[in-house]
Amino acid sequence: METAVEAIRAGAFDFIAKPLDLNLVRQQVRKAREHYQLQLENRSLRSQLANAGEISNIIENCTAMQEVFHQIRQVANTDATVMIHGESGTGKELIARALHNLSDRSAGPFLAVNLGALPETLLESELFGHEKGSFSGASRQKPGCFEQANRGTLFLDEVTEMSAKSQVDLLRVLETRQLTRVGGEELLHTDVRILSATNTSVQDLIDDGTFREDLYYRLNVVPIQVPSLRQRRDDIPLLVEHFLRHFCQRHNRTSRQVAPEAMQTLIAAHWPGNVRQLRNVMERLVVTLMGDVIHDADLPPELTAPMFSQMSIDRTRNPPTPPEKSSRWLRDRKHVSAAR
Repeated sequence: METAVEAIRAGAFDFIAKPLDLNLVRQQVRKAREHYQLQLENRSLRSQLANAGEISNIIENCTAMQEVFHQIRQVANTDATVMIHGESGTGKELIARALHNLSDRSAGPFLAVNLGALPETLLESELFGHEKGSFSGASRQKPGCFEQANRGTLFLDEVTEMSAKSQVDLLRVLETRQLTRVGGEELLHTDVRILSATNTSVQDLIDDGTFREDLYYRLNVVPIQVPSLRQRRDDIPLLVEHFLRHFCQRHNRTSRQVAPEAMQTLIAAHWPGNVRQLRNVMERLVVTLMGDVIHDADLPPELTAPMFSQMSIDRTRNPPTPPEKSSRWLRDRKHVSAAR
């Protein structure tokens, strides 16, 4: 018994007393394997969320991200179709991976497809597959993304970039859960959870007639809005510290610190690329700077330029009050007149 206790303290999952019961051995091995797999999945999920900046202390401090993760926990363990809205660089694919990893489909495949990066001529074949000889260059049968992601999750990024015909084809699959490969006649059934993402205003595209309203309703069953970095500026110091520590370890650099004035610049920056841009800036500073302290002069110029341009825009929209119309000028004029 002492040996068994010491083994468990050293990391053993369990112990089995002699004489061995093979059924019990099989059961314990299965439990140990499931426990180990769960640990791997949790570690992978924490790593993915950390890469996007959603580390535990930020979740606790940022109200906007608390709402996002509350929604993830609510819908992850369902088959509900989710559309993730947010600017480029906010971590929409990582949110999609979190939804997959926390679902019953986590043992199945997760397949991400950037529809904006695929030419229209290849999109149909990529999504639905094709038969051998269906078009020039189709030398073999190829399963599409729906088949490859069967019993798992298919993430359609930049879904609003699809052509009108592809939208019709996707809508048909969502409604029937059936598809045919390009050049084929066999009707295939698919068991896939659909997650999608967009960084544009879908309602504007619907009004313009470039995106189908019925497809939008099919995809936007559960909407999740990911806040931009400008909406969570209080998180920037925590993100900076996390990314500096991460890249110092990766690139074998000594630890870095950010001077107070530089941190204020980082907090006030416009960040059009959101968390992705902040991550890249921190990696650049870790790799290129030799000192241990990051000063304001070390920051890339694009961080301050958008601030000044935004100030110019604000001045154009709301020009300052001319001196002859200001309340102070009127008050001074009254006092001068009274003195006369």
